[in-house]
Amino acid sequence: MIVVQVNGTLVARTDVGGGRYVTLDVTDWVIVGSNGRLLSDGLGRTWGSGPGEGNAQGSGGGHGGRGGSQGGGLLTSGQSAAHGSFRLPATFGGGGGGSCGGSGGGIVNLKAGGLIKVDGVISVKGQDGGNGSCGGGAGGSIYIEAERIQGGGYLFAHGGRGGSGKGEEEEEEEGSLWLLHTKHLLEQPSPLEEWEVKINMIWF
Repeated sequence: MIVVQVNGTLVARTDVGGGRYVTLDVTDWVIVGSNGRLLSDGLGRTWGSGPGEGNAQGSGGGHGGRGGSQGGGLLTSGQSAAHGSFRLPATFGGGGGGSCGGSGGGIVNLKAGGLIKVDGVISVKGQDGGNGSCGGGAGGSIYIEAERIQGGGYLFAHGGRGGSGKGEEEEEEEGSLWLLHTKHLLEQPSPLEEWEVKINMIWF
């Protein structure tokens, strides 16, 4: 049996397509212990780059939904745009607008043939915007696929706050998160309690 257990902090370092990601694909088990951390916060698109980027006036980055506009102004169709897939999240969060916009979140991708248990933290948060009228970055992507998914940990995929104390409801957007329980693709669905999913999904 192959078991990958994370009890410390694992930060995304693999760079591809303008952002960084963590990926674990194992035959049997992946366990993120109570002190374990898989982090890709602020490691997605930087300000002014890639899909979902905020505009020069400081709108929030887009990803799972469209980013908010600075001061309630109108956005063109290409600014702070939503992008990516909810069912197969594998894209970076868009960077916030303005030269001090926060970077979007990166990607964490976990697959196991048997069990994935998360008692720690998986986080792909977007960064806050800097001082001035700069938007926060959008959250990134978390994808978890296993026959069994368990745990009481936390998954974070929310965007960063806009600069100058602007509320995050105005200038950020959440990322994408998907849990795929493969056992139920092969068998009749069992009672909900057999899923044993106790992970807290935090979006704000």
